[in-house]
Amino acid sequence: MIQMLVDWLGYSFRKVTMLTVKGFSQIGYKTFNVVNYYFPLNIRSEKSIVIGDTVTAFLHASRYRLPKVYWVDSPLVVTEREMSALDGCLYTTLPYWCRYYNDVGLKCHGYIPRPVDVETSESVLNADCGDIHKMYGDYVVMVGADQTLMPPKKPRKGLDIFDAVCEWIRTRNIRCVAVTNWSLKNSIVIRSGSLSEYELLRLIKCAKLFLFTSRSEGFGMPPVEAMAVKQLVVTSNAPLFDHIVGIKFDYSEEIYEYMPEAGRHYIGWDINPKNVIEAVDYALSLSSDDRDAIVEKAYMASKAYSPFRIALALSEVYI
Repeated sequence: MIQMLVDWLGYSFRKVTMLTVKGFSQIGYKTFNVVNYYFPLNIRSEKSIVIGDTVTAFLHASRYRLPKVYWVDSPLVVTEREMSALDGCLYTTLPYWCRYYNDVGLKCHGYIPRPVDVETSESVLNADCGDIHKMYGDYVVMVGADQTLMPPKKPRKGLDIFDAVCEWIRTRNIRCVAVTNWSLKNSIVIRSGSLSEYELLRLIKCAKLFLFTSRSEGFGMPPVEAMAVKQLVVTSNAPLFDHIVGIKFDYSEEIYEYMPEAGRHYIGWDINPKNVIEAVDYALSLSSDDRDAIVEKAYMASKAYSPFRIALALSEVYI
């Protein structure tokens, strides 16, 4: 029996959990107990894998006195109170966050990336794009939901930057499409959660490129998903995106930005739209051979994030 304590309120964490369950099944584990750590029904006294935001995981999962492996991610600055709640082994999803926690006095035992749906990605590779191109023409795509009630001055997901850059992209007779919960002036918006996984990955695959202007991520699944469907990714060279293979633009500065809804700061890397435009212009000008070489390298790199491989890594620290 493998027990997982999960932030079931978070869409990405639910997705990660289901992919992880699939991966464990592939390596021979057949029984699972998935528990929402906000509303713990049927919790057992067995060792657990904790999946969620670092802050809420420390505060909520620590209420349950049982052995734990925390597999968490968050760009939020962690307080001393939250650090003191850690009662198990700590694994992050990226090397950068592991270094950050060690620097602030939390022992990070290592990092294990999040899985992506490689099976659906493979089925999308040969999908027809005719109906999508008929609807949108040539387009650049972005995926990301962010705070809307009281967004910070520099929104974490960088949707403000994306919208600003899209004003220029439109001058190239290319549209922008964003899967998001935000309203944007210069982009067609598809509401987050309205597409199936297949539809989302096909939308990414059929674009001219995947533009990711996020200032900070706990892990950042969308660009890895784009890599898995052989889409060219354009994003910043912030240190937490070292695992992304694609075209990189320079970030402008490291920032600590206050998030009113969260009541705390996030660690991020600000972006100058001019740098993004230069990178997008370069990406659009690539020859087919040069573009194919980049996306093929990215595609091969995405294989490291299969549920099977991630489950193998988790099993080594769980057992």
